[in-house]
Amino acid sequence: VTEDTTSYSFTVAATGTLVLHVTEEGTEDGTPVVGATFYRCDSEGTTYGEAVVSDDAGNATFNYVPFSALGESLVVYYKQTKADEVHDFDLELQNTTLIDESTVVEVFNPPVSTKTLTLTDANYSGLPIENAEITLS
Repeated sequence: VTEDTTSYSFTVAATGTLVLHVTEEGTEDGTPVVGATFYRCDSEGTTYGEAVVSDDAGNATFNYVPFSALGESLVVYYKQTKADEVHDFDLELQNTTLIDESTVVEVFNPPVSTKTLTLTDANYSGLPIENAEITLS
């Protein structure tokens, strides 16, 4: 610190850990979902850093997140950007408050619901359509 300088920039490293435990039921004992992808974000949803991906236990771990050893609430934002092919997920920006050095949040990724479609010809009553391509948007 010198008299001539009035502005300084510092790089700091937090020591907390946020574990997103991803299961089909969104519970501690639920069936793990492997391959769910998450990013740290700011309150506007802008992503930062590298993605974390859930492992065989369903855990996606953010290391070096801020927490308050003094009991003050610190909000950490994150969002899921991907699941495996057989699970749905919430696209909304999420957040949690970190008071402890290590926090686990349960994340719900339900199985994709299967829909059965039966198509019949509009011009010939009861005639089934065997092959068709349907685009849902």
